[in-house]
Amino acid sequence: MLNRFRRAISLLLFAASGVYCAAASAQYSTPMRDVENPARTPFQASGSIDFSPPFAGIFGTPLFEVPVGRRAVIEYMSVRCSSPAGNPIVSAVVQVTELTGGGGSISRSFQIPITFQGTDAFSGPLYIGGLTARLYSDRGLSGGGVTMGASRANGSGSGNCSFAISGHTIAI
Repeated sequence: MLNRFRRAISLLLFAASGVYCAAASAQYSTPMRDVENPARTPFQASGSIDFSPPFAGIFGTPLFEVPVGRRAVIEYMSVRCSSPAGNPIVSAVVQVTELTGGGGSISRSFQIPITFQGTDAFSGPLYIGGLTARLYSDRGLSGGGVTMGASRANGSGSGNCSFAISGHTIAI
């Protein structure tokens, strides 16, 4: 009788552990593709700008080259900047290229809001910013597509801004 009881308890525990494992495995996230729109191709790009005297700002530095026949949809942008004390970063922008109907192209600038974070032991005053958006960029007539730029209060000392963008491209 004791063996039957032990066997029943063992079967119950085994069955319960199977339910527990099934519930635990349901929390695992499996990679998926966008079945509703298979034309989307995800991308992520990063780049940096180095400031050196006497320059207070640098604009138009390439960040992401939009592939031929595609349009980039930027969904998130971030920036991390450092500059000497007394020379704060005042703006960080991502510029996108838009083809115009007349066969030309124009650039549009979008500023990433930045906040002073404190002083980093290695790089000095630190500024960080991020922006969730939906920006569209075409390749442009001479290639390219997405560029970055930043400016600081004056041109003294060296500094740096590192940008990152992510999103997807769509066929046009």
